[in-house]
Amino acid sequence: QNAPGVQTAALMSMPPLRGWMASTRIFSFDRHGAEHSDSEVWAEAVSASYFDAMGTRILEGRALTAADANGEKVCVLSRSAAHFFFPGQNAIGQLVYAGQSDSVKDADAAKRENARRVVGIAADAHFFSLRKEADHVMYTPITKEDLASGGFEVAVRSPDVGLAAQEIRRLLQSVAPGAKPPAIYTYSELLNDQLQRERMLISLSSSFGGVALVL
Repeated sequence: QNAPGVQTAALMSMPPLRGWMASTRIFSFDRHGAEHSDSEVWAEAVSASYFDAMGTRILEGRALTAADANGEKVCVLSRSAAHFFFPGQNAIGQLVYAGQSDSVKDADAAKRENARRVVGIAADAHFFSLRKEADHVMYTPITKEDLASGGFEVAVRSPDVGLAAQEIRRLLQSVAPGAKPPAIYTYSELLNDQLQRERMLISLSSSFGGVALVL
């Protein structure tokens, strides 16, 4: 966090636009008792500085903090997810549930250990593809158990990419001598790669269309 060239840094379970999928089933009960369920919510575990590092705005409520990893289970929803799970309502303070519902129309009957209280609403972001609408995203605080399982990536905001990359490699070697050098890439590179694939898809679609016309 205080390394040369680094403005802020954060952990995340999966980076956006890498072609990976991190979906889970989330459901809620609105003020009328109606259940709203989505089996393809992007579940992103993040550290406290994530929204600053990624430049994702908090529109309502608050961002996650380090203390959230040890207190009541909480989450931040993307704007589209908040509108889906709580249509016409303020999602702040409401509960969402992970896993399978028991088909009852009463939030109190859902298992409390699967509940998370919404503390913030974040701007929408595309995680899987630019071709589809913004994913429904649920951001949760990274826990010690999550860290023990490994596989997290680091997001770094820096005005000097070269300096930040050099410092990241140095820090990794200081804590894990002999470790394989990390793969470092910028969000712009991910975005350009995604756009390139979209252009290729459009080009292929046009080519097959031409073939069909010829036939």
